Amino acid sequence: MKVVVEFIGYFRIKAGCELVEFELPDDVSAAELVDAIEQKFERQKLKISKEGILQEGVLMFYRKENGGLERIFNLSSGLKDAGERIVIANLMGGG
Repeated sequence: MKVVVEFIGYFRIKAGCELVEFELPDDVSAAELVDAIEQKFERQKLKISKEGILQEGVLMFYRKENGGLERIFNLSSGLKDAGERIVIANLMGGG
C-alpha cells in the first residue's frame, strides 16, 4: 500500500521536506507507519512517538479527499486505504 505523509510546522522543518511516500504492507497499522517515519528520519532525530503513543503535542490526521482532516487517536488501528495521505503536525497556539 502506498502512503503519503505530509509534514506541517515543526515537523516539516525537522524532516527537511514537505512530503514523503512509503510503500508498506496492506495491513499496516498507524503505529507501524510511525515507526517507518522515525526510521527514515533517524539522522534528523525526528521523534513523534514514545512507547507506542504519540508524544505530547504531536497530531496525526487522515487528509480527506474534500480537504478536511480526521484525527488519528489510536495508533494500533490499521490505516484505511491504499493511497492514504497522512498529516503529521505539532500542536500550535494562536488566535
